[in-house]
Amino acid sequence: MLLDACVLIDFLKADKAVLQLMVQYVGAFSVIGPVVDEVKEINDDNELIELGLIIMEPALEDAYAAGSQRGPLSFEDRLSLLTAKRHGLLLVTNDRRLRRECEPEGVAVLWGLELLAALHTAGGVCRPWKLWELLKQSGSLIQSILPRRLLNVSRKSSGTRTVVRGEIGYV
Repeated sequence: MLLDACVLIDFLKADKAVLQLMVQYVGAFSVIGPVVDEVKEINDDNELIELGLIIMEPALEDAYAAGSQRGPLSFEDRLSLLTAKRHGLLLVTNDRRLRRECEPEGVAVLWGLELLAALHTAGGVCRPWKLWELLKQSGSLIQSILPRRLLNVSRKSSGTRTVVRGEIGYV
């Protein structure tokens, strides 16, 4: 899976340990060098490598193509799309424009939120309230895909069972 800048930044802001858990429980994650250069939440590449992420350098042809194409995408987003297509990777993005551009190119996409769900399913986040805390901390990771009322979540404990409840139902 290839992470774009917005998803990487959201996870770094929420909790860097989540990325480590994702690699451990969900699978391998990559990010392209030019996206790493955009990210101000890290000091250097080694921080991402220590978290288990793979930093890929895009093909030169893809860099030329991304630089010469016009449209709604930034150079980094276009390059992420082309790299995912070249390597048959799933692209993880919360950017609606990038998602729209991926479809005609045949590149499969996931929301960042879907990675958190996969992490929970795989056993990396066992308590639902912890998952909600991560969601609320990440901000833009979920703002575009979840109704705000769902994020007004309260935690109630009864014995050993924790129930997370939002306005639209139980989780």
